[in-house]
Amino acid sequence: MSKLLKADYVFKNGKVITVNSNDDVVSAVATLDNKIIYVGNDKEAEEYIGEHTKVIDLNNKTLTPGFIDAHQHSAHTAAWKNMFYNLDPSLAPNKKKMLELIKKAVDETAEGKWVLFWGYDEMRMEEGVAPTVQELDEIAPNHPLLVGRFCGHVGSFNTKALEIGNINIDTAKNFVEGQVAINDGQLVGQLYETAYYHMWNYADIDVSKLIFALEMESKEILKYGVTTTHDAGSFGAPSYFAYNQAIKAKAYKARVAPMFFNLLGKDNVIRDIKQYIDLGIGILGSERLKYGIMKIMIDGSSSSPSCAVSVPYCHNKGTGILSMSAEEVEEMALTIHKAGLQAAAHCIGDRATEIWVTAVEKAQHAFPREDARHRIEHCGMATPDQINRIKELGMIPTPNTRFLYLNGERYFKFFGERAKSMFPCKSWVDAGVKAAIGTDGPIVSTNPLLGLSSAIDRRTSEGNPIGPEQNITILEAIRMYTYNGAYATFEEDIKGSIEVGKLADLAVYDGDLLKATASELEKIRCVLTMVDGEVVYQL
Repeated sequence: MSKLLKADYVFKNGKVITVNSNDDVVSAVATLDNKIIYVGNDKEAEEYIGEHTKVIDLNNKTLTPGFIDAHQHSAHTAAWKNMFYNLDPSLAPNKKKMLELIKKAVDETAEGKWVLFWGYDEMRMEEGVAPTVQELDEIAPNHPLLVGRFCGHVGSFNTKALEIGNINIDTAKNFVEGQVAINDGQLVGQLYETAYYHMWNYADIDVSKLIFALEMESKEILKYGVTTTHDAGSFGAPSYFAYNQAIKAKAYKARVAPMFFNLLGKDNVIRDIKQYIDLGIGILGSERLKYGIMKIMIDGSSSSPSCAVSVPYCHNKGTGILSMSAEEVEEMALTIHKAGLQAAAHCIGDRATEIWVTAVEKAQHAFPREDARHRIEHCGMATPDQINRIKELGMIPTPNTRFLYLNGERYFKFFGERAKSMFPCKSWVDAGVKAAIGTDGPIVSTNPLLGLSSAIDRRTSEGNPIGPEQNITILEAIRMYTYNGAYATFEEDIKGSIEVGKLADLAVYDGDLLKATASELEKIRCVLTMVDGEVVYQL
């Protein structure tokens, strides 16, 4: 007997990775409107085929839930790709070429206007050093310059920009030591962490251009089979407005959960979070655009490095930078936790992880809450004791597996043997922690298959293994990139796996994800992406 319901789409003859509780792999899926209405075999799926049903023969291709990038700076990525001048080492392999590109951009810009750059990496440049304030002053005496490093934690500035931001020898004392680079009593021009983010308060961000940039970035996200991103912080209010407008106009077709955080400095973040809570807004939005994660920044990056570690770096005696004191972190954890919201903290080094886990423990002790799901963004380093406490607290780490490829050789230089246990996915699996993989885009590509590759075979860009004992299986990695991503925003009941009643967010790939080697995974292409029952990308 034929089914009464007829589907809009029937996918058949495929390898459907459901990511359900049994990790079932089936051959067919049917969707109606924006929901999945059937998951199973080809024969039964045929009963959902009606006069207007679009039947897609997968021809043994792989169908997965839409991937969820649990930590990406989507609005910042959009701006960097479409509104900033690119200084990637492929374009600026040395200081001479970098300064030529900067001068060309300055010459094209009206005097007095900010000129924004992104993407340099001094460690991949011939000289191995960032541009100085003197070098930037020489080519741009009358334009404020913001020259952002690829990691998003460091930037170089000229005198004009530093004057606008009120950064000088005297005001440097207002920041944590080391955040304003000083040499022989003079500003070097490099700013780190909170000092760097402080400068974003003064840079010109055109919201109308940002809305267009988000439309372009949405297309980039969808072509890889990513259907949801968790935006870990961009420009604050301009980003929130741009998302709302782009989604309202149906120009941004992916789903997004922006964290309530901005890259405008610690004081702004603390103020905004407290104002949000005082207004009693709570969780806000829809299945397309959801707010409810309050994020703070505790330490720095792993690639500079500036992350806060308990044992000094191997290349120098540094132990990293803390953007907030332990007391400030504990106050914010308690404030967010008490308000019934989800707290997230950027922690890469184990010293930062310790501060955050301790803060969450204290908040839970003061105001017990079930299933709070507070997050640890990145969690690049965690001791066995910290991993156990994270499990007990039900916290969610968001490891960036592709960092192992991009930065692995640096990690050996900076951290020695500790590099082998960075972003410890196997430890998360063994402990039963629901870690959710993120790219931290634009630092690495949005393509989730690259993150999967580095999760199942941890290697540096030079092919050297980096802690292979932390490799996980492909099904474990896919779960981290789908179901666990949904779990990280309390949405596992509506997406993250292919099950009847869930949102029809799907992706099709032209290779066998379950049988592919790590290197083969990187060559597989997404050929179709569906969001909310609509095909939004097709190769």
